[in-house]
Amino acid sequence: MNTNEDIILKTLELGHEKGLANVSILDIATATGLRKSSLYSHFKSKDDIIQSMMDHCHDLLAEKTFMVDFKAKDAQSLLVSLIESFIETFAEPPLSHYYAVVQQQRLYHPSFSTIAHELESMVTARVKVALSYFVIHDKPAKIAVNRLTLNQLKRHPYINYYQAKAITDSRRLRGPLKSLADLRLLKDFTPEDMERLSHYVEF
Repeated sequence: MNTNEDIILKTLELGHEKGLANVSILDIATATGLRKSSLYSHFKSKDDIIQSMMDHCHDLLAEKTFMVDFKAKDAQSLLVSLIESFIETFAEPPLSHYYAVVQQQRLYHPSFSTIAHELESMVTARVKVALSYFVIHDKPAKIAVNRLTLNQLKRHPYINYYQAKAITDSRRLRGPLKSLADLRLLKDFTPEDMERLSHYVEF
């Protein structure tokens, strides 16, 4: 590692710890073991260091971001590959520090705001490519609330144990549920629950 790269990485580390706006040239010089005057022989100013830091991290991202196996044998393998690639890219310094600093500074520094949007677009683009390998049905699969057991009902992501029990208890005491209106009468279902479930239940 050369001195310029050490200065860049120490600045990034300090920015992650205390916020880039709170990092001074003296802080950077101390962290790198240089005199303040020596630091200026490498960079003209703090802004110059920050720009070089952004360029350095951009180059790192270009080398390693989201190497997803789009030839994965099935949808599950593809999704796992996408998640693992994202974690690998941003899990460790310097890119983990860079991502955090970008999020810290995006509201205060136009350049970081632009980078934040670029990172989001980068992630979105990969996700869109991955999603093209999945089949999205126009009509979601529905659950038969009058035929499923308690254990089967509670497996649905929008139905918890108590809601599943309320359904089976109601069926046992009052007979089959006839519509969403009957489901709304059960105290365990909030209006938000009903809005989510309305697309997934049949009677």
